[in-house]
Amino acid sequence: MRLSDFPRALLGVLALIAATATEARADPITLDLNYTRFTDSDRVKRVTTTFDGSTFTLGTPTTIAGIGNGMVGADGIAFDPFNGHILIGAQTSIVHRINPVGPVVSSASTSGPAAFHLAVDPGLGFVWASGIPGTLSKVPIGAAFGTPGTVVPVVGTHTALTQIIFTPSGTTYFTASGAGGFGAFGTVVLGATAMTSGLFGSLPAAHGGIFDPFTGDIILFGDNHVTQIGGIGAIPFIKSDLDLATLGLGGLNLDQGTVDGAGHIYAASNTGHLFFLDYSGTGLVAAGSNFFAAPFLDTFLDDVAPLVGPGSAEIPEPATITLAFLAGISTLALVRSRRRRVRASSMP
Repeated sequence: MRLSDFPRALLGVLALIAATATEARADPITLDLNYTRFTDSDRVKRVTTTFDGSTFTLGTPTTIAGIGNGMVGADGIAFDPFNGHILIGAQTSIVHRINPVGPVVSSASTSGPAAFHLAVDPGLGFVWASGIPGTLSKVPIGAAFGTPGTVVPVVGTHTALTQIIFTPSGTTYFTASGAGGFGAFGTVVLGATAMTSGLFGSLPAAHGGIFDPFTGDIILFGDNHVTQIGGIGAIPFIKSDLDLATLGLGGLNLDQGTVDGAGHIYAASNTGHLFFLDYSGTGLVAAGSNFFAAPFLDTFLDDVAPLVGPGSAEIPEPATITLAFLAGISTLALVRSRRRRVRASSMP
């Protein structure tokens, strides 16, 4: 069935659903953000964030685990989708897994490569550990956690990677940079080797990164830049670039960030600040009308856990997925309807 065959009444209902979903984004957003610290005893913590449309506030951080729980170190952070436990890149050839109830810390070897940034594979059976930059290790998770990882050599235009970024398009991307950003961005084909093909070089934000389902773009974090890459799955291009210095925040040094899928960015700065950006109304990270804030969160702030994607804490309920699908159909139908009206009005 074509969208043009939908009854007008049904399209009206779908439009109402889409409008309701849009209005819901204006309500206060409260969520828990899990993060790591690159030194000190308390290495993994959680904080509650709240955004009411005009102010962004942080609660009091709580400790999840630290050196006293048997951890070696902490950098990258993600969630094991099989049990909700927290995966941590230990800054050495170890990936930790934390059961927050306890907490109980277990470990798996990467078989050599240092584990800093992490990316859970969409197949959900592995977490990819990488350096800053470095080679890759494919570490089993779920019931197989504890099995040593498999070293995956990096070949092609780049031989050391920082962040693996999976996308629904099926194309996988990478960043390659040191701790300060200013690195490369490109595609990578993962198999027995990781075959890289560079697309952009010397990008300040090419350090951390995540796919954003709100825009269908990739958001990069590094140095004092947030960069939005469009054309994912096709021909990537720099869609929008935000220099935090233009906001009076030139002293920040962004590491890893995340998005909530509703037009909001949460990015960790190694200065201890959490950079927040609301671009839900513009779809562009550098739009001048966006709301932003950068409150101090914690000393030695390193990475934040993903809020969307296979390494995130929560999987949407089926009803939520259905609502998003219906809202998307409604929006597409309305856009096509407007295009038909424009074409009709231009005819003699």
